[in-house]
Amino acid sequence: MFRHFTALLCAVLACCALGATPATAGKVWKLGHTLPKDTPEDLAIQDFARRVGELTSGEIKIKVFPAMQLGDWTVMQQRVSMGGLEMATQPPSSQADKRISFLYFPYLFKDAAMLQKNLAAGAPFRTALDQLFIGQNIYPVTYVPLFFGGVGSKTLPKDWDTPGAPKGIKLRVPNDPSFALHAESMGYQPTPIPMSDTFTAMQTGIVDGVLGFGAVGNYVNYRDLVKYYIPLNDFIQLWPVMINLKLWEGLSDAQKKALTQAAGELEARRYADFTALDASYRSKLRQAGVTVMDVSPEVINAFAKAAREQCWPALSEKIDRVWISKALESIVE
Repeated sequence: MFRHFTALLCAVLACCALGATPATAGKVWKLGHTLPKDTPEDLAIQDFARRVGELTSGEIKIKVFPAMQLGDWTVMQQRVSMGGLEMATQPPSSQADKRISFLYFPYLFKDAAMLQKNLAAGAPFRTALDQLFIGQNIYPVTYVPLFFGGVGSKTLPKDWDTPGAPKGIKLRVPNDPSFALHAESMGYQPTPIPMSDTFTAMQTGIVDGVLGFGAVGNYVNYRDLVKYYIPLNDFIQLWPVMINLKLWEGLSDAQKKALTQAAGELEARRYADFTALDASYRSKLRQAGVTVMDVSPEVINAFAKAAREQCWPALSEKIDRVWISKALESIVE
């Protein structure tokens, strides 16, 4: 018995000497996301995982699972919340807290610079947003932007540049009230469909197009189906880098610092690449035979005005009028 106790004590002391904690010792974390392997986004996330390993001297090892291998965006967020998955970075789901739908308000942020200012650590809006995830047992290490949204369609919608005019098009929308109301305000018929079923729905004619993706998503997922892409810059696709809250709280200060540093590098890379990647994917869409419509600032301003007048009040009442009013007041230009 003394021999067993001595061996156990030595093992514990060895872990302490290496700086490991019960949360990290001998375990490889899984990190899931939704985009295909070897896309620029996947490579950036792979680099994040590598940097965490470097900065923690191998104490934290992360294996990245792209392309919804660990479930779609709603499933992965649930798993992180419950502790069944260590990390994920993906579109935020509002299933557990409908206030997260606020992030999908159309034309909430006019550009990436405005977004970056409001998502900086310590910014009032960032602080309020963090609390929504912490309430789900999730700690958001940072938030990274991917793209502004638009409409991809198999046929050119009628009066595509006029807000409210009937478009004669059924659009797939994510299962979130912000997207459905926005589609209606533009003149489309919204049809909520899971991301994993969208390709088949377009292929079989259940829907004629998609809302909820930018040039990136339309090229990566639907370039063989869509014939037109309308870059409306209507919503920002913002991915939190999520870790289970209890797992985060069990890390040492040095490990938290390393994760925060690696996440900050990922965030800076995504902002630096933001405009260039969007332009690159529009070019790739054209090369794939997709017509990318030229949308003037006047048209975008007209859609933004319609969205703010029609969607924002209705969504505020549906979600949480008081909280959203405070969140809007916290946003700075």
